[in-house]
This record gives sequence, structure tokens and C-alpha cells, in this order.
Amino acid sequence: MIPWLILFYIRRDLRAEMIIMGGVMALGVSFSCYRWCTVDWWHPLTITNTRIGIEDFICGFAIGGIAAALYEEIFKRHHRKNRNRKVEHDHPIIFFSIIALFLLSTEFFFSYLGLTSFIASTLAEALIIILLIARHRVPLMQALASGVATAFISMPVYWTMNFLSPGWIDATYYFDTLSKIRFITIPIEELIFYFMMGMLFGPLYDYWKGYRHFQQEKRVQRK
Repeated sequence: MIPWLILFYIRRDLRAEMIIMGGVMALGVSFSCYRWCTVDWWHPLTITNTRIGIEDFICGFAIGGIAAALYEEIFKRHHRKNRNRKVEHDHPIIFFSIIALFLLSTEFFFSYLGLTSFIASTLAEALIIILLIARHRVPLMQALASGVATAFISMPVYWTMNFLSPGWIDATYYFDTLSKIRFITIPIEELIFYFMMGMLFGPLYDYWKGYRHFQQEKRVQRK
């Protein structure tokens, strides 16, 4: 939550976006962990000693908010309504239809095709990202930059947890169904997860609202 709070403080123009996308992601992560991820991806301990806990909700809220605002902050972008075209998708039904498509696709890949939860969710995310980029002209560079930045900002979290509790990764993840590949001690699946979440949730709010980005120009005062 520390990066989330920093972004929330310095980017007042993105606070609504961070809260909305954080809330959607919090519910999505909680459901995904209960339905898929805790089956063959990982089995984290919770303070309530239940399958999922408040930790899942907080983690999802932080991921969603950070992914939604990180690109704008790094590249100092601001929102502006795109008035050059009619925005037909500026409606909650369209937005939540995209979320539903992700959940249904993941369930199809997981339950009917027998893929692991990691592969199933990654394919579902890739499907929606390709659809948004190809069909609705979501900027590819914005999606990629959001994905890379979200994955990068997650890395210190894992290093901190591994320092405070050595061996927690080996005790938490189902490496029998994962690739066993690690990048600087972090399971590669985790970095891919954050990358895909950043790609999807970074431009999703802007697409929904019909925003386009512009770089704020500094005003030069003449003496």
C-alpha cells in the first residue's frame, strides 16, 4: 500500500481512477484466489486462517490502483476527454462486461481445458488486451509501459518479505505446477502476473471513460 498512498497523495487528478480500479481489482483478486489460484498456484497463510483473507482484498486494491495511475505519473501524463470521436463504451455495463469476459475465459481455460490457474488467467488477460488494442485502439505503448512498471514496483515487496521471513516462497507456492524459474529469487509467474495486470488495468479506465493523454506544458512567465 505504500506506493499506492504515494501515488494517491501526489496525483489528485487520478484519485477516482485509483479507487475505482482498486475496488474492482480487490474483488477480482479475492474471487480469483478463492476459485483458481489457491488450487495450484499458491497457498498463503492468512490472519484468519482461511483460504482467502483480508490480505487478498488489500493486495488487489493496491495492485489495481497502482496499475491505473503508474503510467500517468511516470510519463507525467494527464487525462483529457477525446472529443474527436463518439465514445460509445462510456457505460458501466461495457466496463463490467470486460471484467466478466476475463472471469468467464479463465474459468473456461481452467475447468474445461484443464489448464493451470496461472496459464488460464494469463491467456484470458492476453485475450482481452489484444481485443482492446486491436478493436478499441488502446495505446500499445501505454499498456506495455504500465505492465513493466507494475511488475518492477512489485519486486521490492517480494525482497522485503523474503528478508523478513526467509523461505516463505518455498513454503507458499505450488512449484509442482509452476515453472520453478525465478528471477532474483521471485517466481517468474508472479512477475508475469503483475505485468499482465498492469497491461490490462493500466489503460482500462481510460478506455472506459474515453480519455486520451496529453503532457502538461509548463507555462513560462515573461518578465
